[in-house]
Amino acid sequence: MGGGRGLSGGLACIKYLMFSFNLIFWLIGLALTGFGIWVLVDDTFKDLAADTNFAVLQYAGIGCMAVGFIIMICGFFGCCGAIKESRCLLSVFFVCMFILFGGLVGAGVICIINKDLFADNLVTQFERGVMAYDEKDSDMVNIVQEVFDCCGATDYQVEYSDFMSQNDRLPMTCPHLLTNPRQVIAGTPTCKDKINEIFTEYGLVLGGVLLGAGSIMLIGMIFSMLLCCAIRETFE
Repeated sequence: MGGGRGLSGGLACIKYLMFSFNLIFWLIGLALTGFGIWVLVDDTFKDLAADTNFAVLQYAGIGCMAVGFIIMICGFFGCCGAIKESRCLLSVFFVCMFILFGGLVGAGVICIINKDLFADNLVTQFERGVMAYDEKDSDMVNIVQEVFDCCGATDYQVEYSDFMSQNDRLPMTCPHLLTNPRQVIAGTPTCKDKINEIFTEYGLVLGGVLLGAGSIMLIGMIFSMLLCCAIRETFE
């Protein structure tokens, strides 16, 4: 179903543009798949996922692998369909892209609408991690506090009271005074405030990125249909 007399002019340009687009698309899928595998096999992520409050990391890794693999398949069909001038492959590419397009747009809308709900759920999981805090085993709590320079979920004096009574200090990942390891540095926010701040700042950005990616996919779908029509006319 390919070849024939071939395409010429602007449609030939679209053909090679589409090939380049799908090659990049395939590489993105490969990167996502590799990242998902890394999350699943890396010892640090394994330790974090072992914490039942943050087991979602393992599902995130599997999700990245699945999405990356689907993107790689789409890119393969798009590249081969464009170079071979195959209506069959281009049609399969269109269907795959349409499914991904719907998923990305839906995810973008969900991120924008439910960013506060996501933040609340994450804060709840973090609060559980803080209440069951163990300095050696609570890796995610330690990472959040160290990366975002925060301490505790809502009130570190209450949440870490047992820990401080046993160790006479705050967790090492809390920004504490050198002269008083039981007291945080002035102005240190709670991690709940930091999480809500991040979701407020970047929730809309993430939703916009997903919608933007969906728009790029829409362009790819349009190109594939243009090529399909041009190939059909070539054989008529």
